[in-house]
Amino acid sequence: MGRFCFAFTWAFLSLSIGSASAATVTFTGIPKFAISNQWVEDGIVGTTPGSAINGFGYNALPDSLHMDDSGAPYPPSVSFTMTGTQFDAVSVDVISAGNHLVLVNNDTNARTPTPFDNVRVQGFRGATLVADAAFYMGDQLFTYMFDASFSDLTKLVIYANFYTRPTAPPGFRFECDSPCAHFNIDNVTLTAAPVPVPIPPALPLLATVIAALGLGAWRRLPRSAPALFGTTGHHWQHVEIGESRR
Repeated sequence: MGRFCFAFTWAFLSLSIGSASAATVTFTGIPKFAISNQWVEDGIVGTTPGSAINGFGYNALPDSLHMDDSGAPYPPSVSFTMTGTQFDAVSVDVISAGNHLVLVNNDTNARTPTPFDNVRVQGFRGATLVADAAFYMGDQLFTYMFDASFSDLTKLVIYANFYTRPTAPPGFRFECDSPCAHFNIDNVTLTAAPVPVPIPPALPLLATVIAALGLGAWRRLPRSAPALFGTTGHHWQHVEIGESRR
């Protein structure tokens, strides 16, 4: 009975907690030229700022979103939400589209492509910024894994980051072959917060009844005999001897 009550209680708690679920934006079928500021896939809503011409579209890589900071009809940022729930940001694939920040020698005008943190990611909980990171896109596809600060979010924003360029050394200057930050993203993966499962109204009452039955059964269990084996054994022998004399 005790094991049954424990199993029932565990099932009761499991029902009330629910489970988390992962969702991924793959941008499958994204148009070549943007026609919308919104992309909805697998329960995730993506939104870009500005006019539809700077909305969701691909450049040279189908089934991925192209992003530019300026100078091209692609979005400088994109925000992701999950309808009606908070979420954890898990990962995003970033694919290089070429480095367009160059270090220019003021005397010779020689130009050297220079890596910089051209991808920026921010996590919001309501209107509050709770997570912020910037990184270089790399030279080939790689998967960026969000850290624990990107948890319990209501919005994730990814930027083509123009604002954290390095400072040029004396005798040099930085220039951008517009756009400056220029890359593709794919497979944006988010994990929704666990959703509580509705509990039937009669279930708590049933749990109470079963718990009461279990307590009653426990109270009726036989208690261990006192540690008086020697006395008990002597009494048993006395009776047996008495009966043998009859």
